[in-house]
Amino acid sequence: MKSLYKQAFTINEDINEPGYDYQSTNIFRKTMSPHMFQNTILIEFLNDISKIMVNNIESVKSIRIHNNFATDKDNTNIN
Repeated sequence: MKSLYKQAFTINEDINEPGYDYQSTNIFRKTMSPHMFQNTILIEFLNDISKIMVNNIESVKSIRIHNNFATDKDNTNIN
C-alpha cells in the first residue's frame, strides 16, 4: 500500500518511455536461429531458460534502482 504522500506526489507523473517489456516478448526467439526452435524438446528448454533470463534482467534493474541515491527504493517506474 502506498502512502498518501507518494500517491499525491506521483499522481501527475507521465512516463514517456517505460522501457522494454521483457516478459511479454520471447527474448530467444528474436536473438537465436529459427533452426533451434524446430525441436519440441529444445523449445521447452529454451522457454524455461527465457523465464530465468527475464528474472535476471528484472533483478538487475531493481539493483540499479536500489543503488541510485536520487530515487526512492520502491520506485518501479524507472527502466
